[in-house]
Amino acid sequence: MLHVEFILYWLAAAFYGAAAIIFITTTFLALLARKNIGVVLSCCGLVFHGAALVLRWYLSGHGPYLDTFEVISSDVWMIVGLFIFCVLRTPRVQFTGVIVLPSALLLLGFAVMSSPEIKRLPATFSTYWLIVHILFAKLTLASLLIAVASSLTYLLKKHRGENCLASAPSPEKLDRYAAQYCGMAFSFWSITIIAGAIWAQKSWGRYWAWDPIELWSLTTWLLLGLYYHLRRFHGLRGRYAAYCILLCFFVLATTGYIIPLAAKTIHTEYLQ
Repeated sequence: MLHVEFILYWLAAAFYGAAAIIFITTTFLALLARKNIGVVLSCCGLVFHGAALVLRWYLSGHGPYLDTFEVISSDVWMIVGLFIFCVLRTPRVQFTGVIVLPSALLLLGFAVMSSPEIKRLPATFSTYWLIVHILFAKLTLASLLIAVASSLTYLLKKHRGENCLASAPSPEKLDRYAAQYCGMAFSFWSITIIAGAIWAQKSWGRYWAWDPIELWSLTTWLLLGLYYHLRRFHGLRGRYAAYCILLCFFVLATTGYIIPLAAKTIHTEYLQ
């Protein structure tokens, strides 16, 4: 059955790659109408990718969140899924596909090249609070990546002039989009931390242990909160707001992907 799973992954990767090419070419050539093709291709990739994850779930007996292969693959599915949802609600954010789809393709390639070995779920992972914790962590990554795409587009238009990437919204709208999706990330990450604390209490009898992942998670939350404090009360806008969002994303990525490999913590199990 694993060979069927990998066929599904390669089909998903093919559609994601085609969608990435469409978004890149149409954005730089300002062909707004053609971007809908990128959305359709992304949806096709999401369907095949989802089928692979469901098959993995059936074979392993647990959700796709235990090792590098499963974690990154399900991260990619959530990134593309949230991107499509946001585009359907706000078609003008299709420009973020220039960043989102290539990032998703690279992450999926990294996942496929990692070990596909199926592992047994530890007893401490058998709780609904863990699923909530993981779900909202993935939503945080997806929404913050869209905010990063908005911020990078803003910086590019400011650096090269508004005629650059003419199909993208104005810098003022890009700044607002970045703030909106960063706000989503802050809300999602708050739920992630709360659910993780409840999971820790049920599994180990304490809400907080000050391990490296928890410290970096708190740092991420504080940075996201600081961004909104500065925006709300001190008028943070434009270039510095974009840099702040990029910093938040870097810290979040470090929290999720680097620290679990660099330090021995209770979270180490999920990225080995």
